[in-house]
Amino acid sequence: KLYKEAIADYSALLQIAPNMVNVYQNRALCYENLQMYELAIIDYQQVSKLGAGSNAIDKRIQKLQSFLNQKK
Repeated sequence: KLYKEAIADYSALLQIAPNMVNVYQNRALCYENLQMYELAIIDYQQVSKLGAGSNAIDKRIQKLQSFLNQKK
């Protein structure tokens, strides 16, 4: 899969339009698939900060934080 390329594209798009919630969500999913959980959490938190948070986003953040805690 082309997650790294997608992350680069999403990051470039966010430089131009930093308030695009769906781009943060998509990039977070790419980070998750690459097991880059810290970065995924940051993007999901940005989704919430931009006012598009939801119970599903909160659960996703909690799930990723538990993955990180298990790695320690």
